[in-house]
Amino acid sequence: MVIGTAFGWGNVPTTILAIVLAFFFGYSLTLRGVLRAGVDFRTAFRVALAADTLSIAVMELIDNGVIVLWPDAMDAQLADLLSQFAHHHRAHRVHRAKTLGFSRSPRWPR
Repeated sequence: MVIGTAFGWGNVPTTILAIVLAFFFGYSLTLRGVLRAGVDFRTAFRVALAADTLSIAVMELIDNGVIVLWPDAMDAQLADLLSQFAHHHRAHRVHRAKTLGFSRSPRWPR
């Protein structure tokens, strides 16, 4: 995301770059470990493909699916998430208090 932002790219090219880099670094890290174990490159590459393709694909599908399906997800900040959580928590407490018949915060009967 930082690279796409630095180059002034839109969401689609930035997302494509993120997917390419995820596969590149995922395979690279697996290859490094398998090659250190003494396996030849061809076998190590096959192991990396078999071990990481599904994992990386699912991760990227979920990550980019959220970005595509959630409007303005690329522009969201941590403060937005915390604000949403606080609003939800406050609304839940008010609803629970009204449901239990309390006017303020719920207290258990003695």
